[in-house]
Amino acid sequence: MPPFRHLPVMAEEVVTLLAPERGGLFVDCTIGLGGHAEALLQRGEHARLLGIDRDPEALRVASERLRPFGGRVRLALARFSEVAAALGGDEVDGGILADLGVSSLQLDSATRGFSLQREGPLDMRMGGGEGASDSVDGERDGDGSDERDIESVRGQSISAFDLVNEAP
Repeated sequence: MPPFRHLPVMAEEVVTLLAPERGGLFVDCTIGLGGHAEALLQRGEHARLLGIDRDPEALRVASERLRPFGGRVRLALARFSEVAAALGGDEVDGGILADLGVSSLQLDSATRGFSLQREGPLDMRMGGGEGASDSVDGERDGDGSDERDIESVRGQSISAFDLVNEAP
């Protein structure tokens, strides 16, 4: 796969608000392709960064992009909800960024399973190797103990109200 370059949305606003020139530890809870992280590290010569993502491919791309910053960068394969564990006791004294959602890396590749416009599986798992319960097209155990069986509702029109009222 060729290097994937992406211009982050609102990078200047993020850098202005987080002010990395003060230094400190910054956390990018959804590092994705590393665009915001790169902008923070370029502006703050004493800033350090912990980048978290649940997508191994995104971490690979971010690692390449952030290589020039050496030991100022630490990356962790984790969900943003696991930020405390990823910090490992380090104190965040810079700031935290969470740019939530999917990225072009997921949407632009049919093999990733996020695209409804390209031919490919409808998988929708960030890590690709997680349990089948996270997959729309994957086999499901159907016991309903942890989550709704998507196969039973596929093709039906269900309102958000119905889903909320039926949730355990």
